[in-house]
Amino acid sequence: MQPMKTWINALPLAILLSGYTYGQSTFHALINGRIYTGTSVIEQGFVTFSNGVIQAVGSMAEWPDTPPSGARIIDVSGQYIYPGFMALDSRVGLTEIDAVRATRDFAEVGSFNPHVRSLIAYNTDSRIIETIRTNGVLIVQPAPTTGILSGQSSVMRLSGHNWEEAVLKADDGFYLNWPEAIETTGWWAEPGDDQKNEKYLQQTKEIEEYLSKARAYALDPNPPYDVKLSALKSLFTDPSRRLYIRARRAREIKDALHLCSRLEIARPVISGGWEADLVADLLRQTNTPVILDRLTRLPDSKDEHVHKPYYLPAILDSLGITFAFSYTGSMEAMGTRNLPFTAGMATGYGLSELAAIKAISANPAKIAGLDHYLGTIAPGKAAILFVNPGNALEMLTNNPSYIFILGEEIPTTNFQTDLYHHYLKRYQLD
Repeated sequence: MQPMKTWINALPLAILLSGYTYGQSTFHALINGRIYTGTSVIEQGFVTFSNGVIQAVGSMAEWPDTPPSGARIIDVSGQYIYPGFMALDSRVGLTEIDAVRATRDFAEVGSFNPHVRSLIAYNTDSRIIETIRTNGVLIVQPAPTTGILSGQSSVMRLSGHNWEEAVLKADDGFYLNWPEAIETTGWWAEPGDDQKNEKYLQQTKEIEEYLSKARAYALDPNPPYDVKLSALKSLFTDPSRRLYIRARRAREIKDALHLCSRLEIARPVISGGWEADLVADLLRQTNTPVILDRLTRLPDSKDEHVHKPYYLPAILDSLGITFAFSYTGSMEAMGTRNLPFTAGMATGYGLSELAAIKAISANPAKIAGLDHYLGTIAPGKAAILFVNPGNALEMLTNNPSYIFILGEEIPTTNFQTDLYHHYLKRYQLD
């Protein structure tokens, strides 16, 4: 990366920041830090931001002798500056207590629910949020999960008093659950044999018929109003709208992408991707990115290497496939705090540190269509970043000293750390 040699007056991010920069009134400068921009590294550099927008990034050799008067200068010598990490296909803000059905807003009844919006269900008061934020995960994409066509996702920042303040991109795409061609019997402790899904063709035909109907509705200049088809219309009329397809095995991925091609769906994204490496050519040809399921899982089949889930990110990176990490699975909302460590684990199996950071910052922003103002530390982008005393991908050293969301400084504590310090003091252990 070339150092920025002048102070840059970044263009305001009107859509993103309008009304949301109430938290920052002071010009901030972080100096002497090791900056992971999301695409490169500056060994000793500075970042400045004001009004929620990054103004300049560069080497300390370019630091001006006279910073702006009134600026808050924070010396972070020996520390690391990261872009805010981003979790796609998340349940954060949609659930609080998994055992209480009323708090599980990611689960709706019915098979086809394109009109369901995670946006208006997002709960900014969730106590889970602060426990995730203090590990550097500052942006999430809450998405519904049930049925066939689950509904619409949105991209949210982990601050704000309500969903209207927290939203970064409303209704960015639809989530579709592709049927499994091969079904696994048993459970994780006692796995059974794999068996063919005899209803697979029937189930995929049902999806094609529904999406074909939706496409015809979207292209009709004067259709009768239908709440579900009207919600799905943008998938065929707005080229920026994503279709996130939860598909794991090679056949499922191929069938899903071929359907998207037939129906002229412009931006498919695969979520899951257990066998994405087996269809790498198709993914490249269709420019389809992958959101990987969590790494800490068992292999997909008995024939795979036990460490295949851990090697998969490095394999996809070597094949030129754009991918991001997620934390889908059991206890996924509270477990999203472990997203940085998922990326860190992949570095032990062939993935470079820079590629791992990219997979939880720049890549997810690109996949969601937000890379023009999120995902990296660069002039003109949103000031969503944090400072950490060590490697943020390691459990022992992930402990942010500063967190900023749209330039607003966020507490680096949560109710769990408060309890920790309370009992240290109570028993005179501090």
